[in-house]
Amino acid sequence: MDFRYLTESKNEFNNLLNNILIPHLYNGIFGMLEYSIQTNNMLEEKKKKNKNVQNPGTITIFKMCLNKCLKIDCLN
Repeated sequence: MDFRYLTESKNEFNNLLNNILIPHLYNGIFGMLEYSIQTNNMLEEKKKKNKNVQNPGTITIFKMCLNKCLKIDCLN
C-alpha cells in the first residue's frame, strides 16, 4: 500500500482545518483583548470618581479572560 496518498490527504485536511479555524481563533482572542482594554478604561474612569476602585490592569484582565476559557474547556 502506498502511504504517500494518506500523508498528502492528512496534510490537505490539516491545511483545510487551519484555514477554517485560525481566523475564528484570532477573532476570539482579539475580542478578549478588546474587552480587556474597554474594562481597563472603564475601571480607570470609575477610579477617578472613587479612589477605592482597584484596577488590575489590561494584562491581568486579559489573563482572567483566558483562564475563564480554560475553565469552560474543562467542563466537558
